[in-house]
Amino acid sequence: MLIKGFFPGSYEEYYPWGEFDGLTVEATPETPPRLSAILQVLERQKTFSVKLSEPEPIRQDQLQSVHRPDYLNFLSKASSKAKILDIGMPSVFPIGSVHVSRDLLGFEGLLGTYFFDTSATIMENTYSAAMESAACALAAAKCAVKGDNLSLALCRPPGHHAGSSYGGGYCFLNNAAIASVYLQSAFGKVALVDIDFHHGNGSQDIFYETDQVLYVSIHGHPEDYFPYFWGFSSEKGHGPGKGFNYNFPLREGSSSTYLKTLETATEVVADYKPHALVLSAGFDTCHEDPIGDFRLHQKDFESIGRVISKLDRPTIIVLEGGYFIPELGNNFLALMTGLVA
Repeated sequence: MLIKGFFPGSYEEYYPWGEFDGLTVEATPETPPRLSAILQVLERQKTFSVKLSEPEPIRQDQLQSVHRPDYLNFLSKASSKAKILDIGMPSVFPIGSVHVSRDLLGFEGLLGTYFFDTSATIMENTYSAAMESAACALAAAKCAVKGDNLSLALCRPPGHHAGSSYGGGYCFLNNAAIASVYLQSAFGKVALVDIDFHHGNGSQDIFYETDQVLYVSIHGHPEDYFPYFWGFSSEKGHGPGKGFNYNFPLREGSSSTYLKTLETATEVVADYKPHALVLSAGFDTCHEDPIGDFRLHQKDFESIGRVISKLDRPTIIVLEGGYFIPELGNNFLALMTGLVA
């Protein structure tokens, strides 16, 4: 079985200079070595036949299947401005309704309306890096449509915190959502299962009012963990999407608790009967991750893959978070191993 995977060819050139943690500007964990660690493990392993390549460029109309044109235009212009302005993150966020037109806002004002936090740093190559990342997800989705049972989107930057008209949490374009929309247009119903430690607020937001993409997430409880305002179990969807959004927030994430919750989550997916599955795969659930707080080990990621494999649907792994680099590649490989077992 040949497994095709896609990665951004210029990922090493995208190196965010920092993020604001509420007190100081500090180094970000979302760095090129994350992806290097996975690529090195995949190239060394002998278990699977894996073909890794760069994707074809993504078109604007394909981005607009998920994202609003004004947001895309802002990302492009903001990246250009980053060449000459020493401003890369918002400093002011509007509270409540803002009645002034965005056309009247300056650059810092626009940053505050298009981003919900101070971790998604704008740099000169931010937009091009985000487009390359999104192209990986789209390429993997095309493989699924052509008949592949498993394909890999080694996305960087990640995407599940990005909504149709905003970014945040290291995310600018929602890679998993772009893949889901493409699969939905080809197959019909799609399930998007998010196993990142942090709730994928952007993914939930994008599909909150549709019954054609089921969103299911297991994550740290938002009372305690980022992104704080989303991810409660009471969020069930709205309008046509009511009953098609499931959140499973956890206070703690030991192996037994996590896998039991995953079994429940996959029962929801099985009842939905999707034609394809997108897996937003975050590895910040690892026991030593610096910004996660669960206690999963390599064997647990293989178990996660085995549970999800029972759904028996064409599956795309879309890389989200995961910041403990010494174990990241092996954890990714373990998830793959479980999925094809």
